[in-house]
Amino acid sequence: MKVLISPTKTMSISYSNKCKTSKPIFLDDANRINMALSKWSENDIRLKMKLSAKLTSSTLTNISRWGLKNEYRGPAIFSYQGTAFKHMDTSLWSEQDVTFSQNSILILSAYYGLLRPLDQIAPYRLEMGITHQVIEDYKTMYEFWRKKITEHVNKLEGKIILNLASKEYSTVISINQLDKKWINCDFYEIKNGIPKIVGNHAKAARGLMVKYIVKNKINDIKDLMHFSEGNYRLDLENSSDLNLKFIR
Repeated sequence: MKVLISPTKTMSISYSNKCKTSKPIFLDDANRINMALSKWSENDIRLKMKLSAKLTSSTLTNISRWGLKNEYRGPAIFSYQGTAFKHMDTSLWSEQDVTFSQNSILILSAYYGLLRPLDQIAPYRLEMGITHQVIEDYKTMYEFWRKKITEHVNKLEGKIILNLASKEYSTVISINQLDKKWINCDFYEIKNGIPKIVGNHAKAARGLMVKYIVKNKINDIKDLMHFSEGNYRLDLENSSDLNLKFIR
């Protein structure tokens, strides 16, 4: 079983001696993207990415420092700092946990395409859903990445893809071209008697699910049925073979 997750905008390059880092699968493509962005002016970065002056400045710095050596790079799983990753509690993972995650977790990225937890990355800012052209001949980042990522996922071992990524990122994969079983996993809150997906809570729940999978070394969907972190429970009545719904 492979587990897909989204990246986060918030990053802080962090290091760990628990395992040796690896090289991103699509590093050449990431270099190409950085080269394209290096041609954007400060105004381009600010307007096309819809950034504040402070974020524009840090983004330009990251682009210019892209080619620097390892001191500016760290393992992906420890470098993303958003809600989902905070709830994974990666700082508490053992060496065995990290090794398991390297073979099970995949992080979708507009810059790097697809990352394993120990792939060494530099800080960046680029959303998959950016509406402006970045790479010549490709109108969107979806167009640039879709075939590459879909073909790579098809070559991976295992027959099941558990999708814990947001719609913005998971739609970069052509599900109808996969020869694997694609299972969505959603998290709901009861609001006024009605189950609803609450953005930030769902992000936290995805992180808790990743932590649960890694800590329990889960490779079978059946073993997710007992997930109860964050007071979530599997909604058996409304779940299906291809859609798992957890509710609290």
